[in-house]
Amino acid sequence: MGDSDPREALQRAVGHQQAGRLRDAEALCRQMLARAPDNAEALSTLGIVYCQLQLRDLGIGFTGRAVQVNPGVASYHHNYAEAWMALGEADQAIQEYQKASALDPTRPEPCAGLGIALHRRGRWAESVAALRQALDLGMQQASVYLELAKSLRRCGQLDDAEAALGRAEALQPNNAEIWQVRGEILGQRQKYAEAVHAFARASELAPGYARPHHGAGVVLALQGNFPAAAAAMDRALKLDPNYPEANCGAGAVLLRINRAADAIPYYERAIMLNPRYLEARADLALAYEKAGRVKDAAAQYEILAGVTTDEEFFRYQRASLGDGATPTPATAPPALVARLFDKYVRFFDEHLTKYLGYRAPQLIFHAVAHVKPNPRLAILDLGCGTGLCGQLFKPLARRLVGVDLSPAMIEKAQERGIYDRLLVADLLEITAAVSETFDLVIAGDVFCYLGDLTPVFQRVAKMSHPGSLFAFTVEVSDDGDYVLRQTRRYAHAPNYIRQLAPRQGYEVLTLERTALRSENQRDVEGLVVVLRYRDGAAGNAQLHAGKPAL
Repeated sequence: MGDSDPREALQRAVGHQQAGRLRDAEALCRQMLARAPDNAEALSTLGIVYCQLQLRDLGIGFTGRAVQVNPGVASYHHNYAEAWMALGEADQAIQEYQKASALDPTRPEPCAGLGIALHRRGRWAESVAALRQALDLGMQQASVYLELAKSLRRCGQLDDAEAALGRAEALQPNNAEIWQVRGEILGQRQKYAEAVHAFARASELAPGYARPHHGAGVVLALQGNFPAAAAAMDRALKLDPNYPEANCGAGAVLLRINRAADAIPYYERAIMLNPRYLEARADLALAYEKAGRVKDAAAQYEILAGVTTDEEFFRYQRASLGDGATPTPATAPPALVARLFDKYVRFFDEHLTKYLGYRAPQLIFHAVAHVKPNPRLAILDLGCGTGLCGQLFKPLARRLVGVDLSPAMIEKAQERGIYDRLLVADLLEITAAVSETFDLVIAGDVFCYLGDLTPVFQRVAKMSHPGSLFAFTVEVSDDGDYVLRQTRRYAHAPNYIRQLAPRQGYEVLTLERTALRSENQRDVEGLVVVLRYRDGAAGNAQLHAGKPAL
């Protein structure tokens, strides 16, 4: 038999391809296709050869043609999926891997490829399932365990991720990427020193590998060691200038040390390298904003609003720029507030009290004490946070209930042991969660996330009886009813509170202008307000004040 035998010629072509003799493989496939243009096996093999030669468009064309000629063969769909992956089109690859698996459920390779493609698209749980299936079908390879560890880490299943990593290491010791993923797991566990060691080991095993330097930079930044973090990002970029994550990381370090203008080129390059890199685009918008390039920031927020599932969040960001191009929303997106405080909870008390000179709880407490409420009150602490307000009011309470949107804040407040009841709820849905009435409702530094206060006033009124007090702080503005500032916080005008209170059945006892906290070494002015509930028909009640009103 010679080259005239298509089967033998194909076997030789595959042998050349597997041995890396790609041009020899190409020549043999071309000869076969010259004699039989619809030889699907030759088409599919040639497509894979072109992918390996970095001629990815040709790879897509030939593997796709093989599928057209014979759509019932699993290996052709698998090769077509591989070509799409080489082109960076994970969504197309997922479809072809799924077709390959459906045609031959016993083959593990399409399951492994599907798991990798799903990981690339951020579908971590589905990736785990596909990779486990590949292992169950007999593909006991280090690369599969390594990919499984990556997806398990993303799912937060760190113990299982470490176990998968151990299996990978047993099969392939001294693999640099295993140490890279180990460093990422250790970083997620906040074992920062061990993570840096793991990244260093990955760098030793693969001196030209950029990712460990980026990983070390992320961990060092989390430790607050920004000079070392910047140096690590620089090493990553010297090894691979076209590494999007390292460009984004370098920008993040510069942004963190208030060098927004210097951060911008790194973010722009990250997006040029990967236009779908939404995290880099969000950071770029913030860098533009901090650098005073408001129009550029607005343009990025508009793009993000159109391509993400967080449209409400990015519209809110856009509106806070204050150029009037986007209507001011009535409230901050609840998911934004919850995410913010879930992330902030570990440093919340120290940051507010030590660095911002936060005084809202004390101001509310003294304002309420000034009107001499009866002791033994049923008190509702709206937006209770970690309990900074609640701990002051506990001696006055016969019952103290705390409500917050952030589960992490509620967990922290529970540790104080001062609340009779704590629950996670949106302020605007509070009446569905709490059916009792209260003698006093307090809200310290909460309404900065609400513009229109009418709905919350209405809900508090439903939980009040004649004589109940409602005490809170707001940041103050002299423009309109309320404004959304670039800080992403609302500020309210004194006249807005004066007019809103009687419409909702309240009389104003205190409306005092004062500094609530410091920010960037400047006082943030606000209002300390105490209202007394009369009844729903008290809309025309004449207002008076326990302290001089503004």
